[in-house]
Amino acid sequence: MLQKASFLGLFRFSTVLSTLILGLAIFASAPALALTYQYVTQWGSRGSGNGQFNIVVDGGGGVATDVYGNVYVADTDNARIQKFDSNGIYVTQWGSRGSGNGQFVTLTCLAVDGSGNVYVADWALNRIQKFDSSGIYLTQWGSGYGPNGVATDADGNVYVYVSEQGSNEVQVFNSSGNLLFQWGSNGSGNGQFIGPNAVATDAYGNVYVSDLGNNRVEKFDSNGNYLTQWGSSGSGNGQFDLPYGIAVDGSGNVYVLDQGNNRIQVFDSNGNYLAQWGSYGSGNGQFNAPYGIAMDGSGNLYVSDIGNSRIEKFALPYTISGTISSGGTGILGVTVTLTLGGVTIGTITTDSNGNYSFTALSNGSYTVTASKSGYTFFAPDNITINGANSTGDNIVAYASGGGGGTPVGYSPAWLIITLISLTIAGGCLMRKRIGRT
Repeated sequence: MLQKASFLGLFRFSTVLSTLILGLAIFASAPALALTYQYVTQWGSRGSGNGQFNIVVDGGGGVATDVYGNVYVADTDNARIQKFDSNGIYVTQWGSRGSGNGQFVTLTCLAVDGSGNVYVADWALNRIQKFDSSGIYLTQWGSGYGPNGVATDADGNVYVYVSEQGSNEVQVFNSSGNLLFQWGSNGSGNGQFIGPNAVATDAYGNVYVSDLGNNRVEKFDSNGNYLTQWGSSGSGNGQFDLPYGIAVDGSGNVYVLDQGNNRIQVFDSNGNYLAQWGSYGSGNGQFNAPYGIAMDGSGNLYVSDIGNSRIEKFALPYTISGTISSGGTGILGVTVTLTLGGVTIGTITTDSNGNYSFTALSNGSYTVTASKSGYTFFAPDNITINGANSTGDNIVAYASGGGGGTPVGYSPAWLIITLISLTIAGGCLMRKRIGRT
């Protein structure tokens, strides 16, 4: 499902799109491309150990992120919350089975506010519990019907939105658990629900609710006034078979977990279909009954793939293509600098011996390949640089073609660098040779 473009020059840094400059050239982008995510990594297996999950299909498995990129997972049948860093490294956990403070019976979804407080919905105990980022119990509230979805507002510390399937309504609380107002009733009309599940908010305070029984998403303003809706039952573009999780990016695009169709669909803020990816299976980027979805501040998406007992991470693919030389065997001793919004993110250099080196920020993930029209390249012809733990060694990619059929080394003019993900922070650099003439 991954799409590639030769030139993609807009990059999301936090929620801001910046112009990407390669050498002296500025390349435009196609915005829709940025909505088809690429698989990055995964973690988890079935069990009760650290980093393992025990989640029955349709029984929970919410996921949330904080402002530092940490990932929180509702490990439902182990009655605990597990916390990981953005790469899936286990950090801590809390919880046990029971009805006491800090205990759980059927935890479903969770949300994190701007201060790092974690709100956990426990459907069986009809309550929301609030913890700090380390899992220290702070308070709780709730009675009556079981809460399912929970979200904070754009600031992360003002409102808590809770969707209740039993009462078919959305309740709004302040961060201390005081009820402010509510809306919704049973039905399929505008503003009604049949089994509301996930709830999410955007930067403008709008609220999005997945209405399971009606296979649709409904959008409201921050006061609960109905704005619009989209979706119907089916497997076509814009249709759903149990829309469970919802996430919203900084541009207002809405990502919906279409569980029965084992895919993620992307819409603009008005419900216009934009893109999708995913299929049934256990391979990279596939799903088996996905439940929760969350986006971090860098635009990475995390999906709880509960049928496969794992978390999958996706990121936007970015392709940079440019010319160091005009072709042939390249020009020696030349450096081209890659910049993003005025910040240097890497360089490509040819030394006096014709070796090509790519230097990049250590907290990015890059794939470097060779490509030229009319030429066939022979493996190994790519390298992945992922943070400080780069994989692969020298690449001596040879090509045949160009009319003569004689194997030739590739020039920097043929290099394509794909940024799988990039967070500009710190100044640690790493260096890896990627080819020679």
